[in-house]
Amino acid sequence: MMQKIFTFFVLSFFLIACSSNPLSGKKQLKLLPEAELQNMATTEYKQFLSTTKVIGNTNNPTVNIVTGTAAPDNILGNLTINGSSVLNLGSSRWNGGTSGGGTGNAGSLTMNGSSMMQLGNNSGGHSGSNFPMRFNTVSFSASSLVEYNSSSSQTIYDLPSPGYGHLSINNGTKTAGAD
Repeated sequence: MMQKIFTFFVLSFFLIACSSNPLSGKKQLKLLPEAELQNMATTEYKQFLSTTKVIGNTNNPTVNIVTGTAAPDNILGNLTINGSSVLNLGSSRWNGGTSGGGTGNAGSLTMNGSSMMQLGNNSGGHSGSNFPMRFNTVSFSASSLVEYNSSSSQTIYDLPSPGYGHLSINNGTKTAGAD
């Protein structure tokens, strides 16, 4: 008899806890209130954004980094450029590392699709340019483009194999790097 009562309560719990997902319309089992789930998701997403920068996901923006009073050397996780998005560093820099521009390495620098990175300085990043430094891994798709475009001399960062997808060299003197 106790087993039947227990089974009844368990089945009742599952029936009460089941609801329809508002996005997919599928049935789901709710073990936590919606407000608590939303709060947890928001907290995790804010944590993700504080450590990882993603440029372009459902759109293809051009992001211009403007030089200010403090260099934005605070990418604690990954920097990913997707689709045909453009990261224009101009004369600024955007390096990985510990908070406040420390010497620790961040996650990965990735260029997907036909994304583009424009570099317009000969300092601030890897030796002789503002190519982002302090990333554990660098991976560029075969159709991505890195453009070195400064009227000053720049050193082309020696990107580990498989190297650059496409490389554009404009203005000023450019030298091959061994960095």
